[in-house]
Amino acid sequence: MKINYLVRSFPNKTETFIVHHVKYLINQNLLNSFFTKSLKKDYDAFDGILNELKNNLVEYPVVKNNKDRLQYLINVLKSPAKLNVWLRYILKNKKVKFKTLYDICYYSELEENQIIHVQFNTSLDDLKDLTKLGLFKNLKVIVTFHGYDAFRLSPNLYLREYEWFYRHHVNFITVNSNYLKNHLINVGVSDEKIKIIPVGININQNLANFKKRRERNNTLKLISVGRLIQLKGHEYGIKAVADLKNRGIEVEYIIVGSGLASYEDYLKSLITKLGCESEIRMLGHKNQKEITALFSNNDIFLMPSTYDNNTFRREALGLAAIEAQAYGLPVVGFNTGGLNEAVSNGKSGILVEDRNVNALVLAILKLFNDKSVYQNFSENARKYVFENFENAVIFEKYTKLYKACYDS
Repeated sequence: MKINYLVRSFPNKTETFIVHHVKYLINQNLLNSFFTKSLKKDYDAFDGILNELKNNLVEYPVVKNNKDRLQYLINVLKSPAKLNVWLRYILKNKKVKFKTLYDICYYSELEENQIIHVQFNTSLDDLKDLTKLGLFKNLKVIVTFHGYDAFRLSPNLYLREYEWFYRHHVNFITVNSNYLKNHLINVGVSDEKIKIIPVGININQNLANFKKRRERNNTLKLISVGRLIQLKGHEYGIKAVADLKNRGIEVEYIIVGSGLASYEDYLKSLITKLGCESEIRMLGHKNQKEITALFSNNDIFLMPSTYDNNTFRREALGLAAIEAQAYGLPVVGFNTGGLNEAVSNGKSGILVEDRNVNALVLAILKLFNDKSVYQNFSENARKYVFENFENAVIFEKYTKLYKACYDS
């Protein structure tokens, strides 16, 4: 059993789970061909993953001039099957489109009855269009949704652009939470094809041996990690810190992440307005190594994610909360989206009513005021993550899914 893999761009600094999954497939000798249209050769910050992929990587054609176009045309002319597909496209659309020619050549590595795992529905479009031209009638497809790609789908868009492909060619769909599953069902995706497999994290030996202890001082140390966008709700974390300060609590709050300049300006003005310049620091983007160091030096992970006022999109799961819990940080946040699956509410963290700042503050104080309660939550946090989100656990679930797909 061999697995083909498709992702639109690779590697991406915010998608370490995909990198670790690919490394796992290579190490288990399960990876056949790896497809990506945007290979970031200057960004290989993941232990030499591009070098490991060199025998499996299928690079998208780089066409610089007419000579290159002619070479691909000759390639198609030599293959009756490829030529037939391209001519079918021309007849159907009444135009010559060289991009389709390149796509036909690019995906020629795929064979009927093979499995291809597609990360993000947005990576699927070219493959979907080629199947409509008669290619890959018996290809077995697994599609993994991560959040934003699911919320780009409306029932009308799904019915118009995707329903036929999902009905005839997709064997399984994976999502990271019940929240995301229910969203896809409402869009029109078949419930029977959806499997819940959450995003995992890499637990190395140092993390496995890590022991979290609250420092013996009176300063409450909070941290949030997430893009500076409305959905992440950083404004509610800032308001909670202002409330804690007014209650006489000595508090430090670190916000890690970059994003929309307008929202960042709003957050900075809010910090100034509430008089919390000494308590709150916005650190911008940090790499994974820097973030884990910050986890080690803070007490509580504040996850004030809410919903976007325009799209009503919510957090699909909450990977940052999972990573923080692995370092023994209890999570305090709003009970919204899929966060109640990333956190064991009442055991590894406390989730309260969405956008209720007072409830957020009381949950923080519950953990801060009693060290034995804090220690219990901290130990539960690590246990919950190790049992449910360790990469080895998640990858085994995918391997079982591949086998089910292969046998179908």
